[in-house]
Amino acid sequence: PLIQTSSKIINIVAFVGNATLVVLFVVYQLTEGYASYYEKTTVYKEHNLYGLELEETNRQLTPPIYTEIGHFYEDLAAVRIGDKLGFIDRTGAQIIPCQFHNCQEANFNFIRFRFGLLPVCNEHGKVGIINHQGQWVYPAVCDSAKRMLDERYIKLYQDGCVGLFNGVTNSLLVPIAYDYICEDTDHFFALKNDHYTLYPAPK
Repeated sequence: PLIQTSSKIINIVAFVGNATLVVLFVVYQLTEGYASYYEKTTVYKEHNLYGLELEETNRQLTPPIYTEIGHFYEDLAAVRIGDKLGFIDRTGAQIIPCQFHNCQEANFNFIRFRFGLLPVCNEHGKVGIINHQGQWVYPAVCDSAKRMLDERYIKLYQDGCVGLFNGVTNSLLVPIAYDYICEDTDHFFALKNDHYTLYPAPK
């Protein structure tokens, strides 16, 4: 019985040890994969232009053709050629060609997609909303745009009126017909001529 008990204990200890090694190996692989994918690219500069390269080997992912390269958000980084805005992915591939003119951000590093959407300007200075593929999900007919505190929602301003775009459904939640829009926990309040209209905030 003593030998059998000792054998069982040894088997249990071996099993626990092997399981621990497997878990540590998986964690190591995940963290290494995360590091190599997210942290080992860097921006380099040549002749006052910028490109993207691998940090450890200095292998170029893009030639130095960009006036600016921003930070990565949602796996895309804003890039600029001259005064035109586009986006690259982490491999350096240009996912959205440099065709937009600005997105009303003073700091280039703050230009980023949130929930897959970004307000940008067309060549006429009109503002619309694009997705990760550079497609218009709301046409460029507005004068300006501003994200709400809950960044799934974007205020759109046109001809002195404001409406609200719902980034969950990619549609207008509040028509562009009001003087002012504010929010609480569950609703948006749209004001027009001192009269409030209540719009529920989708969950």
